Amino acid sequence: MLINGSSASASEIVAGTIQDIDRGVVVGARSFGKGLVQRPKKLTYGTQLKVTISRYYTPSGRCIQALDYWNKDDKGNAVRVKQKDYNVFKTKNGRQVFDGGGVFPDEALENSKNSAITKAILSNQSVFDYATKYYYNHTNIGDINNWKLTDSDFQDFKKFLKSSDFSFETATEKSLSKALEVAKTENLDDDIQRDYNNLIKNLNNSKLKAVDDNKSQLMSLLSDEIIKRYVYREGLYEYYKLNNNEIKTAAEILANPTKYKRYLN
Repeated sequence: MLINGSSASASEIVAGTIQDIDRGVVVGARSFGKGLVQRPKKLTYGTQLKVTISRYYTPSGRCIQALDYWNKDDKGNAVRVKQKDYNVFKTKNGRQVFDGGGVFPDEALENSKNSAITKAILSNQSVFDYATKYYYNHTNIGDINNWKLTDSDFQDFKKFLKSSDFSFETATEKSLSKALEVAKTENLDDDIQRDYNNLIKNLNNSKLKAVDDNKSQLMSLLSDEIIKRYVYREGLYEYYKLNNNEIKTAAEILANPTKYKRYLN
């Protein structure tokens, strides 16, 4: 079964169940971690209130909920369960599996897990917008199954990011900014401003490098979005059969009974 960070709720229960009873190999990246059930209650003026009434559990007893709403950060946001607090459970064959949010795949693929820079680019709609631009600039790309983005296309995408004023604030930047604000209250900012500026400059260079470091993942996401412009979702699934890394990995595992059984024992 294939999962990634967008696999949520019912799909996670199915993946977790297959894993817990050792009836299949789960491939991809950790799933979303939506393990709460809500029931809408009607209120006045056509409004509703969603009330959490229960939790999802897999057959081994794992709860797939990732966010802990009992414990919140200083901004009132729910926090993720920390890895040191994960609990161990056993599948039917005695394999170790963990709770802590979502389902962890038996075969984890690095490209299936979106990096921080990739998430920011997706949230900014840059992949979607570039695919539209590409479509209008390339009226015909020939046989879909033989089409691939080039290094030149990736360079063009980076120029597109720059021209669209793409911005991405890292957790490090947020912490440094907060530290500088504290320094100002202590009249220390004159001493650290220069170092702060140098750190921010280095961080910006690191972010540019991060785009290159995630080239493979970004090229895959761009390809998927561009393919949909020409053949829609139905054609994308046909393209996946020959080009999707997760599907190719799963097919390879299924074609090797010895390797398949090794995952489940």
